[in-house]
Amino acid sequence: MNRLELIRLGPYRVFFPLGVLAGLVGVGHWALWSVGWLKESDSFLHATLQIQGFLTCFVFGFLMTALPRFLGASPASVFEWGAAWAAEFLFIVLTLEKHWQAAQTCFLAAIAVAAVFAARRFPRRTKKPPASFLLVGLGLAQAVAGSLLMMASGFGLKSYAVMETGRQMLQVGYVLCLVLGIAGYLAPFLMGYAGDPGSDPEAAPLRRANVWTTLFHGGVGALIAGTFVSERFYPRTSLWVRALAVLLHMGLFARIYRPMVRKETYVYFFRIACGMIPLGLIVQAGWPDHRLAGLHILFIGGYSLLVFSFALVVVLTHAAQASLLNTRLVPLWITGIAVLIAMGFRLLAEWDAWRYPTWIHAASGTWILAGAFWLTYVFPKLWRFPIEPPPVKITSESE
Repeated sequence: MNRLELIRLGPYRVFFPLGVLAGLVGVGHWALWSVGWLKESDSFLHATLQIQGFLTCFVFGFLMTALPRFLGASPASVFEWGAAWAAEFLFIVLTLEKHWQAAQTCFLAAIAVAAVFAARRFPRRTKKPPASFLLVGLGLAQAVAGSLLMMASGFGLKSYAVMETGRQMLQVGYVLCLVLGIAGYLAPFLMGYAGDPGSDPEAAPLRRANVWTTLFHGGVGALIAGTFVSERFYPRTSLWVRALAVLLHMGLFARIYRPMVRKETYVYFFRIACGMIPLGLIVQAGWPDHRLAGLHILFIGGYSLLVFSFALVVVLTHAAQASLLNTRLVPLWITGIAVLIAMGFRLLAEWDAWRYPTWIHAASGTWILAGAFWLTYVFPKLWRFPIEPPPVKITSESE
């Protein structure tokens, strides 16, 4: 097996490093501003790189690796993963140059490649995908709609209202739906309930693939998307509807409120991240004056912690080192605690305006150290040739 074949079997090997680098650059922007090396901060640049660069690379890496296994279909071709990776790389470069229109075009091209990749495998699948993966499709649809709306608005120059609706769909709704669909499905397995009746499709109605579960997942996804349109007219109500829809889905489907059966390090941080997601949305709805605080609970304590903990599971299992998941896994403790500290510093920046640059410097610097440390630990393991099939296998519910 050569390296191209290794990437084909696990495209996460090229997407995860690109994602971390995009995140380091996106957060590094604030670090440079906080020490006076940049005259002006650019929150749109930061958010764009974090959502469409950092998080999207992890989304593509996971989907192009896991979807063939969920469907029982062929792995990604060199053209498929190469085209998606190249489009994401160009997106990051063009975003840094602030060529917004061209950057969004590259992002849409990357989404199109991912959509074709999935569509080619559905007719040849030998397994049924989990019903919750409908939310993955709805999340990607929001990414496309949000990007198109931002472009149509001239990035706020023609219509600020259209720009805001598109930006919210892309920067909030897109990843939120993906997390509900993927993490919600995997949560019981990771928390140790794989053999529990609550995870059995025959015993737990919401884990079956039928018309009612399709309506449930589709309804939650549509409700989330609708709040970005209604928020212009009913801001507080829309925020509460979004928060409660997510809380309902994570409670009924992922059931994150249950005590953990498995006590491994990655499970702790996965559980914390899952809790931070509805918490961030509730803070936005309950305290609108501190909406940015809620967003950073969602993005830093939720999304980035979820990415670092779950992506490490992907890397170690595919490198035939799953036994490390049963150890204390000190590198993840270091990364996870650093991410939570970074979140704390970022929240202090919202409540201590007099020392805003100081807290921003501390938050961005801590997150950069966490991301760089995680990548340093993981990178050699990305290129290990597995000597056995991945010992941790999460199968679809139809098996």
